[in-house]
Formats: sequence, C-alpha cells, structure tokens
Amino acid sequence: MANDFDESSANEEASKDLSWWYSADVLSRDKSDKTAKRIRRISITDRLLRHPGRLSMVYFGALIIIVTGLLLLPISTSDIIFTNFPIAFFTAVSALSTCGIPVVNTGEYWSMFGQVVVLFSIQFGGLGVMTFASMVALGVSRRLKVSQRMLTANELGTTKLSEVKGVLTVVLGTSIIAEVLTFVLLLPDLFRFEQTSQISTGSDTGYMITGTACTSPKFERKTAYEMATLMAEKFGVADEFTEGKTEEERIKEQYEKAREKSPKLPTWDEAVEMGVYIEEHAPVVSMKKFRDDPVANKLDTPSGKIEIFSEKLLKFTEGWELEADDTLPGLDNMPPIPVYLPEWYGVENTTDEYPLALSGFHYRGRIHSSWGFMPELKEVNPQEAWINPVDAEPRGIEQGDTVRVKNEFGEIELLAKVTPRVVPGTVAVSQGAWHDADMAGDRVDKGGSINTLTTQRPSPLSKGNPQHTNICEVVKA
Repeated sequence: MANDFDESSANEEASKDLSWWYSADVLSRDKSDKTAKRIRRISITDRLLRHPGRLSMVYFGALIIIVTGLLLLPISTSDIIFTNFPIAFFTAVSALSTCGIPVVNTGEYWSMFGQVVVLFSIQFGGLGVMTFASMVALGVSRRLKVSQRMLTANELGTTKLSEVKGVLTVVLGTSIIAEVLTFVLLLPDLFRFEQTSQISTGSDTGYMITGTACTSPKFERKTAYEMATLMAEKFGVADEFTEGKTEEERIKEQYEKAREKSPKLPTWDEAVEMGVYIEEHAPVVSMKKFRDDPVANKLDTPSGKIEIFSEKLLKFTEGWELEADDTLPGLDNMPPIPVYLPEWYGVENTTDEYPLALSGFHYRGRIHSSWGFMPELKEVNPQEAWINPVDAEPRGIEQGDTVRVKNEFGEIELLAKVTPRVVPGTVAVSQGAWHDADMAGDRVDKGGSINTLTTQRPSPLSKGNPQHTNICEVVKA
C-alpha cells in the first residue's frame, strides 16, 4: 500500500486533536472564541481516546476486565467451578503486566482454556497493549488514523510517525520468530550440581566456590556449552566455535585469566580440591573519598554533606494524608530526622487476643514463591510456624503438631516447629508459601501463606507492603 501519509500535516492535525489538554484561557489567546467553544465541547470519550496516556489506560483496563471475566468462567478451571474474583483479577493483572506472580498453581488450577487465556494475556502484555491495538486498527482499515499513529509512536518510543508501521512489523516479526523457535526446540540446561561450575563474590571477605558434578545429567539435557556446540555443528562452524577445546578446558582457560589478575587465587586443581576458597580483603571504607576530602567530593545532597535533617523529605511529604501513627505527634508530614516509630502491629501493640509478634523470613525450600507449589519440595521443606518452647508449652503445642496462626486479618494452618532459635514472644513464618483456602467456606489458608495475616495498609513513605511485622495468636488445630 502506498504511503500517502503527510507527516507535517499529521503533526499539525494531532496537535489540534490534543489541544483540549490546554486551558481555555490559553486557547482564547491563540484561537477565536468560536474555535475555543468548539474545543471545550469535545466529549469525555474523545478526551480519553485522543490522548496516548489515557487511551493506554482504557485499553489496559478493558483487557483486564475481559481477561478477568474469562477466568471467572467455570470452563477456565480444571474442576469446572466458578473461581473467586480476587484470584481471577490478580491473575489477569499479573499476566497482562508480565510480572509473573501467580496466586495458584497455573498447571493444576486452570484448565487448558484458562491456560490459553493466561498465555495470550502474557502475549498482549509482553508485546505491548498499544502495539496490538495499532495492529488491529491497521488490519481493519489498512490505515492508521493520525491520533492512532501518535498513540503508537508514544508506546514504541519513536516520534517519527512514518516509522511506526515498520517498527510494529519488526517487533511482531522478531517476537513471533523467537517464540516459534523456542517452542519447537526447547533447550533444558543442567543444574549447577550436574556440571562443573564456579560462583564467587567479593567484599571485606571474598569467597569462591568451585563445584563439580555430584550426579549425572538426566534425560537428554545438556550443558549450555554442549547445546551451543551442537548448533554450531549444524551451521558448519563447530571448529571455529570450540577452537578445539572442551568445555572443561574453556573453564580452566578463563580461570587462568582470572589468576593473572589475582595471583593469590589457588590453581584450578587446588580450587577443586578446596571447594570453598576464602580471601580476606582490606576493609571497605564507606564514602572514603568524601571522608578524605569532603569539599572536593561532595555528596549528592542539597548541602553536599551528610544530612541528619532532610529538608527535601519535609517538603516532599507536605500535604500528604497521613494517619496519626504514620508520623510523630504534632507533625503533618513524615519526620525529616531519623526517629523510631512503633509498628502498627508490632511488639508495642500486642493485645490479650493476639499476644505474640509474628515475623517473616526467607526459606530454603523455595525462592520467594517460586517452586512453592512442588509437592516434593514441600515434603522435604514443610511450611512451619517457628515458636519458642516458652510460648509453646502453655499452649500445649509440641514439635510437629498442626497449629493455626491467626489474627484479625486471617488464619493459616501449618506445622509447629518448637525451637529456641526464635525468641520468646515471637512466632516466625517463612514468606512465599502459596495461598490455599476455601474462600467460600472456612477461609482457613492451609498453604500457610504469611500474606494471609498481613495488613493491606501500605507503608507511609515508600507505599510498600509491611509484611514482616505482625501480631498473632497460635492454637492447636
């Protein structure tokens, strides 16, 4: 199709389309009263659809509603039941925003139809809502309107409208080709414990771990180097890629280059024998340049110095709507100096009904919530409530008992771990467990998710989730 789109006139037309954004008194200085009145009569729908930012919100909101509605259908679940709204809504937002945080086991909870809905939602979110919207418009009319091209230009980061169609083609083409190739040829890598590997870090005390395979690779899985070598063979460049070296020889070669820069490192054979190598470094002095010469090396603060009083924070939070316990008594904004503020649900605020503090921690059995659904890992690393013997004895709780931890926000059921490793008066529950409750029944979370017991009230400054400080009571189930 010939490109008869005039960019200069398009920009002029787009400026007219978006002129409603400016106030009427500005318009009256540049336009006649008649034109200003016509612009002021533009409908709310036009205002939404002609501005890139607002149209993005409309498209995204509409997709969330559609995907949530589809996931609420019984056909979307493996048990052919109506799912509850929070699960459907959260899954829709998570998929469309591509943040990848599931609240249920996707493979078990959703049916094939539901999984397809989630898959396409991720696709829409990954490629960009505006990219898809513009492609649909292009396919239907064979031509984008000025406002649509402006919108797509805003989404794709190009200000030249003539480039939009080309960018759309490249984005979609590249994504589809990459996804098809990945789908056709899956390349499962090996775990670290199935191959030779090294990890290291550095600080005042640096360490390096050299590991060799403790088991053989299972099935047809290969190392990344083996995969790359096999692909190089298909392309007829295997010799150029490997340079006649095996994977282990490559690793040793790279390690020797590191030893040239750091002669104190052990030889490769010594590193393998040691397993863990530790190297003490000179202490790292924080802000050393500033401490040596504070005039020449000013800090990135208004005064260039270490500031105990933050005028920036004082002004930044001026006018905020804060609760009484968000700040110091008598202040209407956040404290501009370091102060201690009692937690909303902390040791100072325990009650007769909920006399124990509840803290969260990271667990060895999963990475946050990742892998938290696997039965094998849950069997080896069961979700437990750590409780001190001083608190367990009067409640009749013993090691391995099934207990319920509850507060005003919810109730979870899990095993008790009676241990002096947690201080008296505090219960510890690891974060990341998957919520598992009959929300239409007793609502008791038998997955043991600490989020069931946390407030939804955001922290006052960063607006984060204050999930690690709570109060609770523990009883035998």
